[in-house]
Amino acid sequence: MGTSSQSMPRKVPGFRYSIRRAALKPDLAALRALLPEYIATLPEGVCQEEPVERSIEVYLKEPNGAWVAYHEGAGIGCVGLRFLDGETARLERLYVQDRYRRFGIARGLCRAVLRHAVRRDVQRVVLDTLPQMAAARELYRALGFVETTAPDWEGCAAPDRVYMALDLAGGR
Repeated sequence: MGTSSQSMPRKVPGFRYSIRRAALKPDLAALRALLPEYIATLPEGVCQEEPVERSIEVYLKEPNGAWVAYHEGAGIGCVGLRFLDGETARLERLYVQDRYRRFGIARGLCRAVLRHAVRRDVQRVVLDTLPQMAAARELYRALGFVETTAPDWEGCAAPDRVYMALDLAGGR
């Protein structure tokens, strides 16, 4: 059984991007631009737990974090990681601008988050997504996430969400 062409990253000669953990003023500016773009892509009525500025504040506090993908100096994607307790962290707000999708950037952002989680001895990374975000769910599955029951974390538990988790403890 082959992989659909939709799921294959695009190979464009000379296309380069970098991923950096948000810490500098340009990173914060990129997050302030990218997170509202992400929120604008969500269907009407999807609950957002907190304002963008509050998310950025949380991401900048250790051990949480945010990562920004850059192409030619411009922020083109981002992701956040929020520690829920000493063993569990939540991957949130993964976003890549439309014209940069299918270059492997979302995968790179997720891998940066997961490396950080492993270094911090996280046992489990959880996330939620929407049923219509098939490409995101496909990526998460490729990274080892499996669907799970609705979690008991802060925020909006909603019947239209797909909850996923990755057990990091099993690989140690």
